Amino acid sequence: MSYLLSDVITRVQRKLDNTSFDSATLINYANDTEREIFNRYRISENEREATGITTTASSNALSGLPTSPAVNNYIDLRIYSPQNYAMVIPYIEYEEVDIVYPNVGLLGTGPPIGWYIFNSVPTLVNNADQVYTLRAKYTIFPIELTASSDVPNIPVEYSEILVLGMYARALEHDDEWDKGAAARQQMNNLAMDYVNPRQSGTPHVMRQPKNLKRIIGRR
Repeated sequence: MSYLLSDVITRVQRKLDNTSFDSATLINYANDTEREIFNRYRISENEREATGITTTASSNALSGLPTSPAVNNYIDLRIYSPQNYAMVIPYIEYEEVDIVYPNVGLLGTGPPIGWYIFNSVPTLVNNADQVYTLRAKYTIFPIELTASSDVPNIPVEYSEILVLGMYARALEHDDEWDKGAAARQQMNNLAMDYVNPRQSGTPHVMRQPKNLKRIIGRR
């Protein structure tokens, strides 16, 4: 079964009852829709794991962080070796690191006790005392669609999400705001099924890993 962006564009034009609606504009709407969905939810197709991340003795910087495709959000970070140090490293908001440890140099060196993200870069709270090998789970940004022959990032089984998102934007372009709002609501309902097909209505909402947040040293 063929599944190209051109197929989606044709479906949108038919819904608009306007087969001459500009294809280049619809390609832009396709990218806007995919970014909206992939930024809002954690999509399984865009989940990745990096295995070659390492620490440096006497530094809180990390080497070997993933760069391509570009990281959207980090999910977790854990020590993989040495095996006796294996653990999930607690995530801490950088504002809390600044409050609890205004000078992290006072912590000295040791096994990683936490990590934070600042300027989109994961960093350890304390300086490592040796080389640790880490693994990270993360999500990537959807690959930008540039031509009608591209394959969308949203799989064909849920292509109606993409159709509705593009359709809503095209309606708004034509000042059909009420119809556009209705199409967006349909898109959001389908997106929740896409994110969690076994239990509709409870999507895994994208966020920084606050579920792993710890305030180290605070009682």
